[in-house]
Amino acid sequence: MTDFDFYLLYITLSIALYLPSLWCKLKRSGKRYSKLVWRTVFTHNLVMMLVHWTVVKTNHLVFYGYIDEPLLRLMSLLCTALHATTYPVSEDERFWRKRYRLKFWKKGFDPRIR
Repeated sequence: MTDFDFYLLYITLSIALYLPSLWCKLKRSGKRYSKLVWRTVFTHNLVMMLVHWTVVKTNHLVFYGYIDEPLLRLMSLLCTALHATTYPVSEDERFWRKRYRLKFWKKGFDPRIR
């Protein structure tokens, strides 16, 4: 396996392991929120953050060994930040849009009048 193939595989695998967290955040937030889902996503994200942070700090991939490549370290740093911010929440994340729209309606704003 060449270096390019390995880098492509690492980036693809990192994205593939991030997608379940993103899916849970988008589909299991709000009314479908549960503590079990949150704990599962938290465990998954914690493990992924530890793996990626090990790559950032020590340049050591878990099943591959030592590698000195800035692109992979940058990808791991990005994945660490993404996993750290992707959790399902109990409230609707877009509540501020509804509140903002209601403020306009209370003031008498009518979008049909130009």
